[in-house]
Amino acid sequence: MLDELRSMIADPGAATEAEKKKIRRRLGRASIDELSAACIGSVSQEAVLTHGLRNALCDQLTDEVTGKRIDCDAWLQRVSDAWPDANRPPPQNKEEAIDPAGPWGAAALGVDIRDCGDAASKGKGAFAARAVSAGSLMGIYFGEALTQRQWAVRHGWSVGKAPEQLTDEEAHAVEERRARLAALADEAPMGGVDNGGSYVFDTLKTAATRPGVKPIGLEERPVFIDGEDPSRSSWCRFINHAHYGSSACNLSPRSDPSGAKAGQPLVWFVARRDIQPGEELCFCCASSWSRSVSRLGRPIPIPAALPPCLPCLPCLLTQRPVDRNPRSADGPSFNEWAGEQSQGRQRVG
Repeated sequence: MLDELRSMIADPGAATEAEKKKIRRRLGRASIDELSAACIGSVSQEAVLTHGLRNALCDQLTDEVTGKRIDCDAWLQRVSDAWPDANRPPPQNKEEAIDPAGPWGAAALGVDIRDCGDAASKGKGAFAARAVSAGSLMGIYFGEALTQRQWAVRHGWSVGKAPEQLTDEEAHAVEERRARLAALADEAPMGGVDNGGSYVFDTLKTAATRPGVKPIGLEERPVFIDGEDPSRSSWCRFINHAHYGSSACNLSPRSDPSGAKAGQPLVWFVARRDIQPGEELCFCCASSWSRSVSRLGRPIPIPAALPPCLPCLPCLLTQRPVDRNPRSADGPSFNEWAGEQSQGRQRVG
């Protein structure tokens, strides 16, 4: 479809209004599946809510075909959160970020890693070993940095988006990962090699503002952090999920997908409230983990005004069954959230 649309424009960098109308008429005859397959970038959920799924896809394609482009570096800087502590820079390399005896280790930050007594299915968790004040920097979520393609090779099967063919390099990486995780024995991630991306953090999910059109080249940037392998990750991989509206949710994630800090995309946690010694550290992962993806096969961001545990919007619009991240199963339904908002009750945070 893209080639057909581009053939309608004499100068892709300066499309006329008549050419744009011609493109829109052609897009109006296409199905939603055809539109979504043709899109290069991702459609923001804000655009879908505002204009509807079809119109958002048509706007996206029109901008892509007519040559509208957004500088990738500038865009990533725009959606990055500000580092919270000017006197304490983030880790400068992998070794510093994951060193258990270093300044970013659990012990140095006043955190104990131990089995969760309330639910065996949670495995281990992170617990405060000392009192923590609201707003305090709690830790760095560090792991292997993955591009969208690398994420799909590892975990795309969990949402039906595994690549049909792998390069020799990718096939070698798959076998290396399988052997590496199998050798971890007791420290292997829950779910093993088939964990479905349960330890993957999408650094773009926590950004507050997003344009409707994503920059060309974003698919080549490592915007995912995979903490499945404890030997390559920080202790924050043990932080479990808690529903955003509950008192158990005491941390908030922040992210810098630009790679300007620590040489790769960075995620950190801050305390949402005062935390007492012995409390388990938890955050709402539904708006940040990579399995919250659309049926289009691309992550859909969740604006701050929406419920953090909202399932994917296209599934709601098309009345398709929602496959929730199992780590977010206690979140509210969209109708429950909407009902609370209509009654004037605001969620904590």
